[in-house]
Amino acid sequence: MASEPGAWGSPQSAPRIAWQVLPEGEVVFEEVSPATTATVRGVETRVERSGADVSAMARADDPNAGFWRTRQSVRYARGDWDCGLEAQVELTSTPAAFHLKERLIARLRGEVVFDREDTAEIPRDLM
Repeated sequence: MASEPGAWGSPQSAPRIAWQVLPEGEVVFEEVSPATTATVRGVETRVERSGADVSAMARADDPNAGFWRTRQSVRYARGDWDCGLEAQVELTSTPAAFHLKERLIARLRGEVVFDREDTAEIPRDLM
């Protein structure tokens, strides 16, 4: 999709959201955003982005069985210059702590040049 500078999508690019409630009280949520491509006129830079794609699950009988995940990416290309970033985050919990996992991937011309994953444990402090 080509667009004017600063135009990043249209009503057709709205996220698709799906909720599913299972008989056991489990709720599953998924939001998938379609990819958007824009060409910035004057500098002929192509920008591609997708996300944030989100999925989550929660159980009424076990709040620690749930999770929340998201993924988002962006890519910029002009001539032989082509770079992109992808970010992923996941949140889960136990009765004592939240567990956070984050990952960042950078690409240059499609090849991974940076890939780091960090994890953290955050005390719930009565939350």
